[in-house]
Amino acid sequence: VRYAGEEIALRSAGKPGAVAARDGRFAYYAGADFILLPTAVPDICTWLRAHSAAEYLALDNHDERRAGIAAPPQCVSLVRRYPRYGSGYYDLFAVRRSK
Repeated sequence: VRYAGEEIALRSAGKPGAVAARDGRFAYYAGADFILLPTAVPDICTWLRAHSAAEYLALDNHDERRAGIAAPPQCVSLVRRYPRYGSGYYDLFAVRRSK
């Protein structure tokens, strides 16, 4: 979680936008605002459009399974996968905004 937060801070040049996640530590380590991701989100892209301040999305493998995400949705791009204990992981995504 800390490494993902540091990655956000580096990519944002000290001015990170909000981080949407189930765990607020991602935003804490990034020095960013936190947007709590609900447990169940049927359409992550629609939810992200409604939360326009979110520039990053952090999900663990359990969050992705609950949301039915097998591949990154088109509204985000994978920044990096971080290993977690056992076979778990965290994925950090940058939110793509349609123009």
